[in-house]
Amino acid sequence: MGELNPTQRIVDVVKSIERKQYQLPSIQRPFVWEQEQILRLLDSIMCGYPIGAVMVWKPSSTIRCRAFLDRYNSGDRRLAELPAPMERQAHMVLDGQQRLQSLFLSFTGRYDGKRVYLKVDAPPNDGDGDLHFRFEFLADEEAAANRAYVQIGELVALKVPKIYDFVSSRLDSVDAEARDRAVEVVSTFVDAFAMREALLFQEIDEDLGYNDVLEVFERVNSGGTALSKSDLLFSTLTLKLPDMEERFVKIVEELNDGGRHDFNTDFVIKTAFVIFGKKAKYDYAKLNDETFLGRLAKDFKLLQEVVTSLRVWLDGSALIKSRRYLRSQLAVIPLIDYLMLNNKRMGPDEGEESLRMRQYLYMAFFSRLFSRAPDSVLDQIHDIIVEAHKAAPGVFPIDELGAFMGRREKKGGYQFRDEYLWDLDLVLNIVDGGVLEIPRKRGWSLERDHIFPQNQLKIAGVEKDVHDVGNFRLLGKVRNISKSDTMPDADTEFFGKDDSGLREIFDAARANFTQANFSKFVERRRGLIRSKVAGFLGMT
Repeated sequence: MGELNPTQRIVDVVKSIERKQYQLPSIQRPFVWEQEQILRLLDSIMCGYPIGAVMVWKPSSTIRCRAFLDRYNSGDRRLAELPAPMERQAHMVLDGQQRLQSLFLSFTGRYDGKRVYLKVDAPPNDGDGDLHFRFEFLADEEAAANRAYVQIGELVALKVPKIYDFVSSRLDSVDAEARDRAVEVVSTFVDAFAMREALLFQEIDEDLGYNDVLEVFERVNSGGTALSKSDLLFSTLTLKLPDMEERFVKIVEELNDGGRHDFNTDFVIKTAFVIFGKKAKYDYAKLNDETFLGRLAKDFKLLQEVVTSLRVWLDGSALIKSRRYLRSQLAVIPLIDYLMLNNKRMGPDEGEESLRMRQYLYMAFFSRLFSRAPDSVLDQIHDIIVEAHKAAPGVFPIDELGAFMGRREKKGGYQFRDEYLWDLDLVLNIVDGGVLEIPRKRGWSLERDHIFPQNQLKIAGVEKDVHDVGNFRLLGKVRNISKSDTMPDADTEFFGKDDSGLREIFDAARANFTQANFSKFVERRRGLIRSKVAGFLGMT
């Protein structure tokens, strides 16, 4: 064994990852955690909850490995750009990658271009969901609008004697109670992440051969993984209703549609809790409720029919053909709730009802409706749907849900905002009419491609609007590689090309490539994209 400290401070581990003292063997799976999971991890650490040990191995010889990511975009499902030789004296992470990668991104990187901030004046245990502290992923400009949001990489560097002065200068216009609360929150954070040895490490014998390590890796990442709370709930459920195991598996297979999505039994259990009025939070006591169990058994066939029809609707009317474009699985539950309540086993009607549901779904994605206190959000939406059904059966309550989303977002009412255009995957998928991404294991994937390539823009001295949505399109990886940094020609395909005004500007930009002509192209195309997306949602 090496001289690895079995307990370490999180701040030290993050620095070690930055120095590549911890790396990932090339056999590791991709990073897959969602933002909600990362925020829950940070909250657990700050609350002092155990988060499990990290298993590492220090090879006696050099192997191929990968560094941790400092940038990640939803749907990438990747480890790093390329495998590389391991750093000398580095430890390979065999178990705990998702947790360490989440911490590294939180403190030093970006997820979908956003960083993790802590709202230091938010009172702990304020009853908003089951998270105790207000961690959020925010764009820098969002955080700058409220000085109570502090990037956690800045907080972790604070020394205890400096905390009061830091808070006082940061929140110079708040009352004493709010200032003292912020001091307490920051102190708790510094203790949890910079002082307490909160991470446990288990080091396996460095003399083990690579084949033996492969065996260890397979066991800890398959049958050896611990059961989650939802796993135990599902086991309990199938003990009480033995035929449910096969039916749950079937409904999950139907939702996943041959691997397009990655739903699991957790989703079905939570959906059942919501639609049958038991509230979204996982709770064993609910499985002792004979009324709930009876209704689940009685109405499961209807649930399965609704799920099947909704999956078809997602693929067709909503243009969501794969997991890459389904920003939150939880956002689907209210749609199932509405269809079940109205006995719409064949799915929504085309026209107004479908449009209302589509608007809700995408606005939930764009506004990150389920990024904070998701169980509470589901419960409140369920109540809205039930009350609206009493007043107007068969009418999807988009007005009521829109008002709710506006209150949650706190940006001045419910409306389509220009900032939503920065969700490139969602926006480009809509303007392309829905794209089915072939699985990456077949060597093909969709990439965000600059119509006017970055390198050519740099050569021409063009710096503004390079990464604007107006200069992006979705392109197959092979085509993108073969295109390299070639300037677009008259045959280059992109949304908006049929617009005569845009085509004229495009031709002018190619003929005389200047910042002014390029920006005109981007601005015109951005406007067309906005109109297309807003129209698709029935908004302006």
